[in-house]
Amino acid sequence: VCHCNHFQTLLFQVVNRELEKMLVIEDDVRFEHQFKRKLMKLMDDVEHAQLDWELIYIGRKRMQVQEPEKAVPNVMNLVEADYSYWTLGYSMSFQGAQKLIGPFSKMLPVDEFLPVMFNKHPVPVMLVCLTSVAWLVGDRATPRAFWLSPAELLSRFK
Repeated sequence: VCHCNHFQTLLFQVVNRELEKMLVIEDDVRFEHQFKRKLMKLMDDVEHAQLDWELIYIGRKRMQVQEPEKAVPNVMNLVEADYSYWTLGYSMSFQGAQKLIGPFSKMLPVDEFLPVMFNKHPVPVMLVCLTSVAWLVGDRATPRAFWLSPAELLSRFK
């Protein structure tokens, strides 16, 4: 259901309505202090730097922690996203939505699909994906929700 909501309904709306970008936030997130100001500053910095971006996480669990994520030049608190899970929120550009509609026929959970699309998963792909260094949204349900995911217990993650 989550995958269908994110990618069928939202992406098709972005493309059909020719929206420049969209913001997707899970319904159970906790907004960090000064969320709106921080998000607006981040997006203004991205625009000012004229970055080529298609997806920017604003809340997620970083799965690959052995190596630091690469800083994005000229934008404070923005890095190239590595393999991620627990997608809590993201901004998607029109170009990103167009790219993701093509492979929509492949039904995957959003947490598997996004890393595939920015080439940080065992399957190669093409999406330009960045992430805010500081979370702009967090998980409201439990502070420890990010520490265990049933999907991580599968053998392919070991």
